[in-house]
Formats: sequence, structure tokens, C-alpha cells
Amino acid sequence: MSEAPERICIDPTSEDENGVFLAARPGHSVNIDVEYVRADRIEELEAERDDYAFKLAEANNTYSEMHVVMSEANDKLAKAVWRLEQMRDDRTGYRHPSHYIRGAAVTLAELKGETDADRT
Repeated sequence: MSEAPERICIDPTSEDENGVFLAARPGHSVNIDVEYVRADRIEELEAERDDYAFKLAEANNTYSEMHVVMSEANDKLAKAVWRLEQMRDDRTGYRHPSHYIRGAAVTLAELKGETDADRT
């Protein structure tokens, strides 16, 4: 970065004998109507903006992926609750305890993301 001021202010009411407007740094006693930013500072700011845009896109992708995972987990949980309620409300008469153990095992495996091959 150069040692030039980051911003240059132009007072369009003050010009020299050649018609060149007078410039001053911000904060000096001049009627500041127009402010210019150094070209190399603009490049810095553009690079910073591009970096933030990239980070924002990454964050948006992460959020989208997380939303999908949370939606899938919610679906699994709803299915597990439904199955457990079905077992609780079973009015078909006496069932062997292994029936309920199997139902609980299937529900647990689905929540853990296991397949039938994983459970054997």
C-alpha cells in the first residue's frame, strides 16, 4: 500500500489559477463536496468484498446441508415416535415380548441410520 492518503476530498468551489480543483485530506477546513478513494484502496476493498462473498456462499451451503440433515433426522424421529406409539397402543391381544423387543430394535436401528445388513 502506498503512503498516499486513503481518501482525498475535493472542494469544487476552490480552484487554482489553472482551473484545477484543490484537494485536502478529510478533516481539514475545506468545503468537502466530493470525496475520492485511492485506486489501490478500492482494489483492497474489492478483494475484501470478494472474500466476504466467498465466505457467505460457504456459510449458505453449510446452512442448506445442515437443514437437509435436520429434516431427515426429524423424519426419522417422527417415524420412531409413530412406531413406538403403535406398539404402546397395540390392542390385538397378548404378544410375546420378543415382538416389542424387535420393534424397539428396528426403531433404534433406523434412528442410528443402520441398515438390515448392519443389524445381522
